[in-house]
Amino acid sequence: MKLPSRTRRRPAMSSPTEGASYSWEKKQRRTTTPTTAGSCAASDGVDLISGLGDDVLVRILELLPDTRDAVRTHALSRRWRGLWTRVPALRFASDEPEFFTDAGAGERHLAFVDAALALRAAHTAPAVEHLAVTFKMKHGRTEERKRLTRGDQEIERLVPRAAEAVAGWIRYAAQHGLKSVAVELRLPARAYIRHGGFGYPVMLLHGLPSSTKLETMRLDLGGAVVCPPTAAQFASLTDLSIEHVVVADVEIGGYFARLLSSACCPSLKKLRLADLALGGPNELLVEADELSELWIERVTRMVFLELRTPSLRVLHIKSSSCDHLEELTIAAPRLEELTCLCLQLPLFIDVGGGDLPCVRKLKIELSHGDSYDVDMNSDSLYLLQCCSHVRCLHVSLDVPKIEEHIDDIIEDGIPQLVHVTSLILQVSLYDQHSLGAGITNLLARCGNLRHLSLNIRYHIMVLGGTKRLLACLKLQSVVIAVDQSQLDRAKASAKSAILANLESKRCPRDGVSNSPSAVPVDMISNLCDDLLVRILELLPDARDAVRTDRLSRRWRGLWTQVTALRFDFDTNTPEFRESGGHRRFVAFVDEILKLRGVEHLAFSFDMSDYDQESAHLTVPWSVQAAERWIHHALQQQQPVKSLAFKLLAPWYLPWSARPVVTLADLASSAKLETMHLDFSYVILGLPSTIMFASLTDLSLENLEVRAGDCYRLARLVSSACCPRLRRLRLVDIKLPWTQRDLLIDAGTLLKLSLKIYDMQFLELRTPSLKILHVTGCYSLVGLTVSAPRLEELEFSVQHHLHIDANGDLSRVGRLKIGLLCSNGLFYYNDKNDSTIHLLECCRLIRCLQVSLQVHKVWHKHLAS
Repeated sequence: MKLPSRTRRRPAMSSPTEGASYSWEKKQRRTTTPTTAGSCAASDGVDLISGLGDDVLVRILELLPDTRDAVRTHALSRRWRGLWTRVPALRFASDEPEFFTDAGAGERHLAFVDAALALRAAHTAPAVEHLAVTFKMKHGRTEERKRLTRGDQEIERLVPRAAEAVAGWIRYAAQHGLKSVAVELRLPARAYIRHGGFGYPVMLLHGLPSSTKLETMRLDLGGAVVCPPTAAQFASLTDLSIEHVVVADVEIGGYFARLLSSACCPSLKKLRLADLALGGPNELLVEADELSELWIERVTRMVFLELRTPSLRVLHIKSSSCDHLEELTIAAPRLEELTCLCLQLPLFIDVGGGDLPCVRKLKIELSHGDSYDVDMNSDSLYLLQCCSHVRCLHVSLDVPKIEEHIDDIIEDGIPQLVHVTSLILQVSLYDQHSLGAGITNLLARCGNLRHLSLNIRYHIMVLGGTKRLLACLKLQSVVIAVDQSQLDRAKASAKSAILANLESKRCPRDGVSNSPSAVPVDMISNLCDDLLVRILELLPDARDAVRTDRLSRRWRGLWTQVTALRFDFDTNTPEFRESGGHRRFVAFVDEILKLRGVEHLAFSFDMSDYDQESAHLTVPWSVQAAERWIHHALQQQQPVKSLAFKLLAPWYLPWSARPVVTLADLASSAKLETMHLDFSYVILGLPSTIMFASLTDLSLENLEVRAGDCYRLARLVSSACCPRLRRLRLVDIKLPWTQRDLLIDAGTLLKLSLKIYDMQFLELRTPSLKILHVTGCYSLVGLTVSAPRLEELEFSVQHHLHIDANGDLSRVGRLKIGLLCSNGLFYYNDKNDSTIHLLECCRLIRCLQVSLQVHKVWHKHLAS
């Protein structure tokens, strides 16, 4: 299969000078400025960036992390003068260590920001659209003490100055029509300010003007006392975040609720309140018709919270840090995701209508028992009753230390959770305690549970009464996925027996005699069979699973129920370096495969460190075992669904002594769905007549195709052998010297990755292909692509070749290519012709990624 060349015919050259002139004219089509020998000699000192267009330079300045760096470019040259005044986004960040080492640095930073904003305000166009300012005066306590002991009065003067400047920046954003403003102020610790004899600054925002363009406002004001705006309106504001703020006293406290309401922000979608202190009324009303997401964390002095949010969909309230909250009223009929952590103090919750029918995801806290008389779970259990249609439930279960045995206070309060299919249970244990009653009761209420995630932390008391984290359960994060076909068989054990007999783990204590309380308890053995089998399947080596057969009667025979086996042989392991280690491994695998069949098999056979003396005997014998296992996987009574085999032979073997894996007589399989073969330094003999009717994923890596088998490789990856193939990966494949062309004819193939060094011609007949990656094909000279549905293409072949893409790749929306800059040798072929041709075919790309490789230019021949 030889393709015609696309190389343009050049005119005859009568002299070297004429040839150089022709190449120079060709290169001028790709460059904008001619290069001479004299200028190339000084090419290392040429300012390439200044030659870019204004829009590109402005974009570069916009990406700088600090506007001060952009302003400094004003002094570079005339070309850069005034460019920073066109940047639409300004970011000012104070250097915290500099503030504590350089006197006056804080005042200079504030003055610089004010001056820069004033200068931009004088330029009507282009306007500033985004402003972000960070001013940090807070440092480590040691540095603050040093400044305090020196009697430094700078902070006492600078704190109110910073508050005044921040208020001015916020006012600037509203007056000049900015789209976003973010201010972060970090003040010294409260103890420092009190010791200095002055209080926290007051930030006056009550006269803030209205804005119709402001969309995002994030204010982190470092604990300053803020007077909210009284009459401002932000018609376009959709995202508001207020952190570390003390709301002013009772006279103006009601204006804070107005700031969060539709009267002030009619388009508000997202609201976050964190680390606030209400100085006015102890009640907060959030009345926002368009609000869809609300986060409330660490709000002090708030006793009553009422939400009137008809469009709210996501609500996160951590009332454990809202230490004064007593009553919560929610009117959010469209709420879908609710997080309410309210375990610290009794809280009265009122849900409008008594039901939240749209909530699908709920996170709550429960307590398993306490010596107090107060029922800490009433609020969480009430939410469970209101969210009757919840599907994903996240429960944080706290089991505190108890002085005496008490009944489980959550046993009778949990409603039936018939719609819950996913349960995340996070348990914290602080004493030797039985979890059976509470957790089993919770699981029993989830009749349709499909997925269960457990995260158990265990804290115990040691001698001397000091609390220390001694041990965590090995069973810290377990995910149980119950298929619909197995639900009837596993329902009883998954509901009640999964943790019914789970006893708390007791760790031996140093220096204490072996008393009954110091004996470790086997908690894993009490789990149900399905869970234990799943644990065995997750072990990295089948030998570990087989060894559990000797633990106890409980484990006997469980490994024979696993559906996936992995065998890992590594010569770096001491047990395999022993004499006869590889033979024992092969005998073990043979015996296990004779005993039973599984659905998923994975082998890893690393022989790379075999010594050269024994390699000529050991390697062929091991390769024969590998062939035997592959044939067994496909010829057994119940063939496997997935097969993964990694075989690594010694690298030092000459090509004539390379082991050969022969799969010519491999049997067909109607059940095999996934096959990954990775054979390093091994020659592979491919089958010729097999068929894999269900194979959808095929990966071949590090293979050396045997001479004469190239057509068998083409058949293996075609629809004739794999009619349902979806994903194909051919990486580091070595083709024989006599056959270097490859045809891939796969009607259902969706994704193809190729990296074949010595392939010269490639033809793709893939009508369903959507993703194509071609890299590292250094010998490729001809490529024919027939893929009308191709959407993503990666082509990193930087040499001249002919590409026939049927004239058009109109559906390609994502393209990744590599370009190679000229190295100054004009008689070279243009290595970018094929890549440029692809760009012409992919006319409608939306995402383009270019990897540009620039060699060091050598122009010595020009001087001659």
